[in-house]
Amino acid sequence: MPMTLIKGNYRVVKAAPDGDSIRFYPDNVENWKKLPTRIQTNHSGGAQLRLDSIDALETHFQTRVGSLGTQHQPLEYAHAAASELLKFLGFKNIIRNSREIVTKAEPEQVPGFILTRFADAYESIPLIKFCESRCELWQEKEKR
Repeated sequence: MPMTLIKGNYRVVKAAPDGDSIRFYPDNVENWKKLPTRIQTNHSGGAQLRLDSIDALETHFQTRVGSLGTQHQPLEYAHAAASELLKFLGFKNIIRNSREIVTKAEPEQVPGFILTRFADAYESIPLIKFCESRCELWQEKEKR
């Protein structure tokens, strides 16, 4: 199955990224139509990306049954995973509110690309590979 490369930006302000997912906004929202499955987007055209084959502790989630409200896994480790992903993408000075939503980040968005094949059953995008200004580093590693 062919893969699709989409150029855009990673954004974290007004979102709650954790260590294995983040929002991505394509430069052209029509690019979502290149994928064979439906993509659930927000009103600005952004979609939730889920890093393929990576599972990090959750900073927040809703249980499927009962009325337990918002839950989380051990926050020390969940926050560490989220911080590493955001740092890798180029974000710094992240401030979150009590609901884990990012209220401030520098920069507010980071240019990047995604390489994927489809959306999963939850209409989020399993991300096979991602890059931004570090693409050159990956290209160099792959040459070795």
